[in-house]
Amino acid sequence: MGRQLSTMRKRFFPLLLLPLGIGLSGFLLLKYPRKSSRKKTLSASSVFDEALKGSGYESMTRFIFAQSQVESANFTSNLFISQNNAFGMKNARIRPTTGFPVEGTEFAGYTDLKSSIQDLLLWFDYTGFPNVSDVNTYVRKLKDRNYFEEGQQDYINAMNSWL
Repeated sequence: MGRQLSTMRKRFFPLLLLPLGIGLSGFLLLKYPRKSSRKKTLSASSVFDEALKGSGYESMTRFIFAQSQVESANFTSNLFISQNNAFGMKNARIRPTTGFPVEGTEFAGYTDLKSSIQDLLLWFDYTGFPNVSDVNTYVRKLKDRNYFEEGQQDYINAMNSWL
């Protein structure tokens, strides 16, 4: 009987520790979250600064960056990850573009984030996008140019969540 009890303890003791280990790992993840998405955002921010520096749209960098966060789910969307498409841009048919067609989709692909930003600037030039100083006007001008389909206030709210 004593031998059976000892064998049972050896078998079940690790199972008793399993919930403790799961709980501890959950606590550690909450206390020390992974910083990869923060690093991505900081890295992307510097690419935006560089791509917009000296352009006629430099003063709107924070709006353009927030727009990309809205459109790419903070750089985690499949379209961004697989095609570097930070703005949900579709294939350009008439205007100049830095994008390329992606087989089986209407969306453009880009070699890197910078070329995605440059394509947005080409779209701005093509549509005569004005230089604006507030988010409401920025979103209204996007809506006037049929950039997005959802409601204007919803898009403003989404932009404000990143500003």
